Amino acid sequence: IIYGQDAPLAAGQSKFLACAHSNPQITNFVKYWNQVTPENGGKWGSVEWTRDVMNWNDMDAAYNLAKTYGYPLKAHTMIWGAQQPAWMATLDSAEQRQEIEEWFLAMADRYDSITYVEVVNEPLHNAPNGMKPWGSNTPNINYAQALGGAGATGWDWVITSFRLARQYFPKSKLILNEYSVINSTTTTQQYIELINLLKAENLIDGIGEQAHAFTTYGVPVSTLKANLDLLAETGLPIYLT
Repeated sequence: IIYGQDAPLAAGQSKFLACAHSNPQITNFVKYWNQVTPENGGKWGSVEWTRDVMNWNDMDAAYNLAKTYGYPLKAHTMIWGAQQPAWMATLDSAEQRQEIEEWFLAMADRYDSITYVEVVNEPLHNAPNGMKPWGSNTPNINYAQALGGAGATGWDWVITSFRLARQYFPKSKLILNEYSVINSTTTTQQYIELINLLKAENLIDGIGEQAHAFTTYGVPVSTLKANLDLLAETGLPIYLT
């Protein structure tokens, strides 16, 4: 990073360079970055930790900065197995579905210009279906059943989430995001299968690939490139997140 510059690093370029936005990153944010993603402020567990009590402070800050400078804003994230409201575990499927739709509606009603919506985060590795994610002995809350569970496709809950997103965010580009994909050809193929299910209904506009060093360290560059090329064959933009 070149400190003291007057314009974002990607100013005038065809691609943006983004950063998570929260209190630690606020200082000089606009000197370096030109896309905004709230770090935790857009996650359901942060916004509605207590049922029907909404805390939009951090999401508002990211939204207002994006509006002021004309930067794209990404909502991160609508459906995820982590950082979700603990009280969802106490509800039956019908109540869970009602709360999911209330969450989508609340986000859509409050913010009128979200460029990107990360609809589902980490469906392979950290889903809200009772799985135990890597590094944890605690099962995630299971509310995927309220969205159709695995269903006939194996991914009905993801497809339903994207259908809801198309309904509530008709002007936004919808993204699926995952980590530890391109380091494994098997995982890349699994991700593509899910992407193609969403493409079949025109439900997806972009692919997120988390660029964590721990998932790519020691993996041959040829493997990473080959799997990125496979993702590119979907014809969708790829966002390194």
